[in-house]
Amino acid sequence: MTKQVQTEETPNPYNAKKDWHEKSEPFSSSENLYFEEPSEKNKLFKTSDITEAENNVNTEELETAKDKPYSKPDYKKRYDDLKKHYDRKLNEFKAREQELSTQVATPEYQTPKSPEELEKFKQDYPDVYEVVETVAHLQSDAKAKVLEERLSKLQEREMQISRQEAEKRLMERHPDFDEIRDSDDFHKWANN
Repeated sequence: MTKQVQTEETPNPYNAKKDWHEKSEPFSSSENLYFEEPSEKNKLFKTSDITEAENNVNTEELETAKDKPYSKPDYKKRYDDLKKHYDRKLNEFKAREQELSTQVATPEYQTPKSPEELEKFKQDYPDVYEVVETVAHLQSDAKAKVLEERLSKLQEREMQISRQEAEKRLMERHPDFDEIRDSDDFHKWANN
């Protein structure tokens, strides 16, 4: 059997001894992390360059940043602003949607009015023409039935009126018409 040697990793406290460090320095204190001591390269930076860089920085920005104390964010105002923006955008989108739907929903179609236009419509859209024709026949049939009923009622009424007028004239000429009408002799005579 072969023995496998396991190497245990050692902890790396406070980011010391990372691979980006060029040299390993002893741990100095627990209050700071890795700090690279100034080397000769860094010391070559002139102090005149530092003052120029400081002069180039906008001092007003630094002062205003320092003068402002920390203030807790006003979440109610932020919420209200976001809600107002959301509602405004929502209304804009709804108005745009309404505008687009009206543009799409209204076709530029004109109904045929003359016999030539109707014939052209029949040739262009035969299925639609047949459906429209069927609907028109159904509606006209329904209206015809209503008119026929009214006509039959009017005819019955006219017959009643003419009968009443005839009876009235007969009563004027023959005042004993009621007696004659009820007698059996008259009915036998009328049948012969």
